[in-house]
Amino acid sequence: MDAETPNQIVGVLAHETGHIAGGHLSKMRGELANAQTAAILTTLLGVGAVVATARSGSNIGGNPMAAIVGPQSAIMRSLLAYQRQQEEQADRAGVKFLTLSNQSSKGMYDTFKRMADQQLFASRYIDPYVQSHPMASERIARVAEVARANPYWDKKDPPELQQRHDLTRAKLFGYIDRPDSVLRRYPRATTAWRRVMHGGVELSPFRSAGRRCANRFADPGAAQQPLFLRAQGPGAGGLRTRSGSRRATAARDRLHPTRR
Repeated sequence: MDAETPNQIVGVLAHETGHIAGGHLSKMRGELANAQTAAILTTLLGVGAVVATARSGSNIGGNPMAAIVGPQSAIMRSLLAYQRQQEEQADRAGVKFLTLSNQSSKGMYDTFKRMADQQLFASRYIDPYVQSHPMASERIARVAEVARANPYWDKKDPPELQQRHDLTRAKLFGYIDRPDSVLRRYPRATTAWRRVMHGGVELSPFRSAGRRCANRFADPGAAQQPLFLRAQGPGAGGLRTRSGSRRATAARDRLHPTRR
């Protein structure tokens, strides 16, 4: 939903393809198995040390549980470091795949830049060594080196693809968000909303999220309409029919009985 261009989505897919090409899932399973084995061994050794200390009656000071907790923490940090390394490898592989397919890597860069902006204030309270992914600021610095070297950096998405992307985002916002949030996001849809709520007989094609949301709110049957409304005109859903108007009026009356 945050992706503003198709290229940003392609960048994410390229990153995930890097994970697949690198066999990271199977390698991580092996690392997890090794970590579990090490965790069991260190736990047994730690318990043995605590029991031996208790039986001898000696007091060497400190916390005996540190013999158990300390190694466990070290194993976890080692596993997370390995996972962060895989993320860096997937980033570089993703840029490589984008270059080989004649696509810009700017979308991937913009995605990481947005993540860095979101972590700007919280990053000072985050321990980077207990994270499964690299810190966004460090990540974008590494990616920028290879991403800007992409010869297709300035390549734009085709206008028709960008239009389909914008329309899909609008439809998703219209179906998922609250009506008031949709109308703030797409203020031009306010007129369509008011027409539906007051039983208007005509509505332009539902090309914006607000109109889609208004139609869904007043006419439950509208959810069966296709995601992309390519056709236009009264016969293709451009204008509401009398039956559609009656359904809108009935829905309005159910919501606001006092308006009858």
